[in-house]
Formats: sequence, C-alpha cells, structure tokens
Amino acid sequence: MARRLYGVKSGREVNQTPLINARKSLQEVGFLEKVDELTLRNAYFKSTPLPYLSFLERKLEIKKSSQKLDEEKKKAISLIFDSIWFRTMFQVKRERELPDRFEYFTMRNPIGKRKSKGRLLIKNPLGFVASVFGEVAALSIIFLVYFKKQGYAVPGVSTSDLLWAGNFDAFMREHEVKVIPPVNMRDLYQKLHNTIGLLHLEDAGMAPLFIPTEIANICVRGPERPFLTLLQHGVEILERYNTE
Repeated sequence: MARRLYGVKSGREVNQTPLINARKSLQEVGFLEKVDELTLRNAYFKSTPLPYLSFLERKLEIKKSSQKLDEEKKKAISLIFDSIWFRTMFQVKRERELPDRFEYFTMRNPIGKRKSKGRLLIKNPLGFVASVFGEVAALSIIFLVYFKKQGYAVPGVSTSDLLWAGNFDAFMREHEVKVIPPVNMRDLYQKLHNTIGLLHLEDAGMAPLFIPTEIANICVRGPERPFLTLLQHGVEILERYNTE
C-alpha cells in the first residue's frame, strides 16, 4: 500500500506510521478487515462494503428514490461486493482503463493522480465505486432484457436466492450453465463499450446477469449521473448487433 500511495519502490523509503494509524482507524469503524494473522506492518487487509452502502443509502434519500435499502438487500450487495469476481475488476489492467473514462464518472481521475512528492491523491473514491457498481448494474439489466427478447433460457434469480447461496462466485457458477444457448459475452461487452462507453469487462463472463434485478435497480441509481438513460439504448444496440 505504501508503494502505491507514495510512488516508491519499497515501503521502507517512507514513514509508514501515518498509514498504519489510518489503517487502524478504518479497521475500528469496520471499513477494513484483516485477512491474515501477520503483524500489522506486514498484514493484508480488504475493504468492506460499509462505506459504499452508506453512500448508496444517502444517494437514494437525496434523490427521494422509491427504491429503498433494507437489511436483506444490503447483505446481497455485500456478497457481490465481497466476491472474487467483483474485486478482480480493480486489478492493474482495469485501473489503466478507468481513469480515461471520466465522462461516465463523477470525477476526472477516479483512481487518483500523483501530486507533490509523488503522493497519490484520491478524489471521491466512493463516487468511483458507485460508478463502477452502477455500470455493472446497468449491464445486468441490459443483458437480462436482451437475452429474454432473444428467447434465451435465462434462470431467474432473486435476492433471497443469493442470500441462501451465501457466495456470489458460487452462485454465478451454478447458474451460468443454465443459460441456453451459450453466449459469447466478450462480443457483447465489446459492442457496448465501443458504442456507449460501458466498461469493457471482457473477462467478466455472465456474472452481471445473476445480480438480482431488484439489487441492480438500486445500484444503477448510485452514481452522480445514473445510468438509467443507457438501459434502453444498450438493449437496442445489442439487438442491432444481432442482426448485422
């Protein structure tokens, strides 16, 4: 973490005490979880969905949305947020793509940029996460509508189904084999990316399709600029692509 924040080759080159103290504070309020038993300086941590859930709930209240977050929906979103599938979207390859796509985000550099002394400045990180989650939710709705219009067999999934499974990675693996006929998702992602700029999740497979619709309908409203207007357009693009 110190290497990324300070732009140095080794954490030994900087004073890590402020970073460790900040990490302790985040852990105390439940925003970080320790994932191993190593000492604090060498330990690995993962973020929790709590900041995003609070951010999303405030957004829905501000917009006076009819969509509400209850405890079951929060648990379902947490399962998606904490899945290996979702977390791998933030690997280096994806980070290189996202900062250049500021027209669909609430800030020009959602990952951050180097400031004086090489330090990394992160601006509105929750807005960035909400935008990513919003795009994934938009893809979920677009794919579901498109597949049904094409007459594909698509398993219906609900929030209670996901909660019962207790793991989004296992949940999507269980259901993706039920989609008939099999679909080349890479081509669909590429088409939506090239035309309306949605994330090019070429390795995401069918995962967005198995986000419960009521969860997708909430998350698509999270970004500063909701993706609601892209939904119908996205379906129309895929329908045109299918006839080419």
